[in-house]
Amino acid sequence: MSTKPGPKMKNPTHEQVLDFVREHSRPFVTTSDVLEKFSTVSRRTINKRLNDLHDRGELQKREIGAQSVVWYTESQH
Repeated sequence: MSTKPGPKMKNPTHEQVLDFVREHSRPFVTTSDVLEKFSTVSRRTINKRLNDLHDRGELQKREIGAQSVVWYTESQH
């Protein structure tokens, strides 16, 4: 019986994150939704991917409170 840990997931690509947002059951996702999907990476990494996608114009974001943001694609709203 091996005690070696399984392969660690590499950081999700921008495309993997974008695909998750597009395929999600709701028309938007929260950072926590994305973090849950890619649970082996840090919140910082997920925030960077989401913000990079926003900066590229591939994702939209809406602040819905003092510290809450939802993410969506143009075709979803």
